[in-house]
Amino acid sequence: METPSPPALLAAIAAARPPCLTGLTSGALNEVHAPQLGHDSVKLIKFADDTTLIGLISNNDESAYRREVDRLVSWCSGNNLELNAQKTVEMIVDFRKSTVPPPPPSVMDSPITSVESFRFLGTTITQDLKWEPTISSLIKKAQQRMYFLRQLRKAKLPAQMLVQFYTAIIESILTSSITVWFAGATVRDKQRLQRIVRSAEEVIGRSLPSLQDLGSGLQERWMEASWGRDPLFP
Repeated sequence: METPSPPALLAAIAAARPPCLTGLTSGALNEVHAPQLGHDSVKLIKFADDTTLIGLISNNDESAYRREVDRLVSWCSGNNLELNAQKTVEMIVDFRKSTVPPPPPSVMDSPITSVESFRFLGTTITQDLKWEPTISSLIKKAQQRMYFLRQLRKAKLPAQMLVQFYTAIIESILTSSITVWFAGATVRDKQRLQRIVRSAEEVIGRSLPSLQDLGSGLQERWMEASWGRDPLFP
């Protein structure tokens, strides 16, 4: 039987307030059941072939999180999955004024490398939780697709077809992971995104939904869908 590809590992420590949030993500648990966790402050989130372990750290006590990391490593070993320490990184996000970075956890007796940002499911998460890298990437992709919208306009396609193309190919890029970054995006970044919308309006000759309307609407629908479904949802 072929051994699954080695997963990547992320440990993220956040402290917007005294408790800290820790996370671990793995990419090799796609065809097997994930292990059961043993502590209420640690949560396992699975999406396709990515598995994320999130832990709330209070009073600088990382024992529960590290214990679950060790359990996950042991579980992978017992299920013929090998964690590759060289593809394992840790990111620390800490907004306290004076902190001492905790020692990184180890995988297979190898310490994890600390990084300042990490790309997760297409979204770049940084230590300061600013979204400029993600938004810049979205703008670049959207600008590349604007070329095809202009070519379709030159081909004299009906405006309705141009709107459909914009919605499917360009707006879908601008709103990628918008429920994650929209509330924390700066006014400048939102204006940069809105310029893409205005450019598309000039090409098509019709009004299009603004980024503000799209972001607010998607966030409201996400919150309505999440409320009551997850007991830990704030």
